[in-house]
Amino acid sequence: MSDKNFLESYDWFDIDLALYDLGVKLGLVKWDDFPTTSKWIVWSNNPTGNVLDDLLQGLVKLGYVEIRNSQARRIKYWKPPE
Repeated sequence: MSDKNFLESYDWFDIDLALYDLGVKLGLVKWDDFPTTSKWIVWSNNPTGNVLDDLLQGLVKLGYVEIRNSQARRIKYWKPPE
């Protein structure tokens, strides 16, 4: 995994990695080897993954996250001007 994370970067991110990073930051998911042990959390219908997806969709509605292409599942975090 990259040493960059979603909330500290303004680059485009894979949605799965962004959801995982949000989960780690909130203490909902343990920092681990995402592809082999934690990817199921954001790829399946479960309470933790659903909450993370709802949170990300809320950030989109508030304008903190931009989705480039829902097909490519790429997003970017940004802070709107105050």
